[in-house]
Amino acid sequence: MKNSEALVLGTDYTISAEFNNSYVYADKSVTGTVALIENGSVAKNYTLANGSLTLTGQTIHKAIISGVNQTFEVVKGQAHTYSYDIMALLPDVAPGVFNNLAYSITSVTNTDGVLATVPSIGTTVRHIFLDIADVADIDKTATITVTISSLNYNDFTAVLTVKTADKQPVTISADMAGGTYNGNPYAYSNAVVTKNIDMTTVNGITLDVLYESTDGGGYSSATAPTNIGKYKLMLSVPGDNFNYTGSAVFNFSITKLPVAIVTDNKSTGIGGGSPNAQLNTSGATTTGNNDV
Repeated sequence: MKNSEALVLGTDYTISAEFNNSYVYADKSVTGTVALIENGSVAKNYTLANGSLTLTGQTIHKAIISGVNQTFEVVKGQAHTYSYDIMALLPDVAPGVFNNLAYSITSVTNTDGVLATVPSIGTTVRHIFLDIADVADIDKTATITVTISSLNYNDFTAVLTVKTADKQPVTISADMAGGTYNGNPYAYSNAVVTKNIDMTTVNGITLDVLYESTDGGGYSSATAPTNIGKYKLMLSVPGDNFNYTGSAVFNFSITKLPVAIVTDNKSTGIGGGSPNAQLNTSGATTTGNNDV
């Protein structure tokens, strides 16, 4: 190029590229296309001899993510074997995105003697089997650290705390998924409460609801959030319920809405000058929840 000029990405040229596949490993290839921006401050003086490129020896690294710690309550003074759904320890990622999930119990603390035997993961790889001892007092705990491995994410851990209670412990499940900003709140649905001891459904409980930011956004409300951010939902049996106790945590995210900027169709005759173009946006809002 002349006079030490240099092209600036986004001002003078655009580039689009893709890997030959989306799997995580090294020595991958990337193919791309470069296009000059016609009215770029430098690019306007040049033409592109070859707009294709190929890069080899590239790597897609595993992503980083965290597990969701949970508390599972059991009945005091009653020896029993419980089954805990290990999927509740996963973060807000569809199981298929992980690619080949594997679980292992990497540490156990049992100072209070809550666990009668070392817990195990079922052959179906969906449940942890908890052999609970006859413990006389409430608020006695044991912790189980589970390491989750997959092909697309670095190994991460989640801690399951087992706690004795003097009420009937329950498990709370619900549908809580995030998504792209759409101007509406993202709320849970289809909450189900089941007894931990026999997995039968409990009806008639009005749950306490709390949505909170997990990214420092400062949100804390019983009302579902609308704006972009990372959040957690806690559903719990009210403390004044005489018969049941239990809670559950669900992580989710609201991501930015992509916006396309287009112009109205305009025309002019020879010597008529440049027409005034009106910029329009598709999907835009005014609350800072868009990527342009």
